[in-house]
Amino acid sequence: DVFFMRTSEDLTGRDGDLILIEFCEEHPPLMNQVGMCSKIKNYYKRKAGKDNGPPSYKYGETAYAHTSPFLGILYPGQSIQAVENNMYRAPVYDHRIPETDFLIIRTRHQYYIREMDGLYVAGQECPLYEVPGPNSKRANNFVRDFLQVFIYRLFWKSRDNPRRIKMDDIKKAFPSHSESSIRKRLKLCADFKRTGMDSNWWVIKPDFRLPTEEEIRAMVSPEQCCSFFSMVAAEQRLKDAGYGEKFLFTPAEDDDEEMQLKMDDEIKVAPWNTTRAYIQAMKGKCLLQLTGPADPTGCGEGFSYVRVPNKPTQSKEEQESQPKRTVTGTDADLRRLSLNNAKALLRKFGVPEEEVKKLSRWEVIDVVRTLSTEKAKAGEEGMDKFSRGNRFSIAEHQERYKEECQRIFDLQNRVLASAEVLSTDD
Repeated sequence: DVFFMRTSEDLTGRDGDLILIEFCEEHPPLMNQVGMCSKIKNYYKRKAGKDNGPPSYKYGETAYAHTSPFLGILYPGQSIQAVENNMYRAPVYDHRIPETDFLIIRTRHQYYIREMDGLYVAGQECPLYEVPGPNSKRANNFVRDFLQVFIYRLFWKSRDNPRRIKMDDIKKAFPSHSESSIRKRLKLCADFKRTGMDSNWWVIKPDFRLPTEEEIRAMVSPEQCCSFFSMVAAEQRLKDAGYGEKFLFTPAEDDDEEMQLKMDDEIKVAPWNTTRAYIQAMKGKCLLQLTGPADPTGCGEGFSYVRVPNKPTQSKEEQESQPKRTVTGTDADLRRLSLNNAKALLRKFGVPEEEVKKLSRWEVIDVVRTLSTEKAKAGEEGMDKFSRGNRFSIAEHQERYKEECQRIFDLQNRVLASAEVLSTDD
């Protein structure tokens, strides 16, 4: 028989399989609340030709990965477990539970001792849901709906006829809300009575139909709650660190790169910026910095979810260190290069004589430019004179990005799956 959990009282660690998952991040951008569901998925990439199928795991359902759900790809025959829900996906690594470890569960009346059935370490989260920024439209809309839901539930708890509630009960639950904002929500469904039996009570309007529990639940989703709580916690950490309201401003435009450059590192690593950066990068709208302040490990074993443009850019220091090249009217001007000198360059580059003879003047110049550019990119000395264009094309930039993603992904898999016991001494 399947036991369906309906209330929070049905949730207990005293029976059933119990697995522990430890997150490697100090402050994961999104965390489940009690009672929210997650699945373990076992991603597997088939081998070409004969394939023996995925390895067997104690937990999880098999998912064949044709394209990788992570920033790095899976190699043929490779399998990775992941914990997954509507908010995030994170790779998990199974570890052996020491025989000396057990779990103590304390209730108000008793203690329970039991063994654990599984122990996992979760890698860096891949956000699937964006955390709203402080005072953003999404955050303000959530607060409005959350308050409305609370008011409806208070009315459902009322046993009076007609149903009635007190303003003080709402103010206790929402101390940061002004009385006028609460009154605005109440006026939609109730009238304030100043005299009579219901003096100082908010009484539900006679023609108002209270939404059902299903309708109330549809107004605010669990994922919205978690993302809002994540934002509030991160906002408080920043305020504790001395950042004021103006520093917490979230740029409305996705491509506001100037704003991105001016941000302090502490603001860049806030969950409303990292979740947005990751989701935008997965849509192909930007790339991620990969190494930098938002790496939660602090030692290069994780990804830094900070937005960078798709095109290769140079920092100001690099631009200043490189002398400005003026080509027109100098001996580096390809238009002034004589045909004999151009042919001599091609011979120097190793182009066969019969091929050189077939080319017209401007075809010779084109080959000189192309070969010089390729050799300059390869780092050969003295090839800059006739090279043109960026040192790295967009395609090469993307290729380097993929290689760096794969390097960090493989490193994270190796480190978190390792069974080596490390010393905790500083």
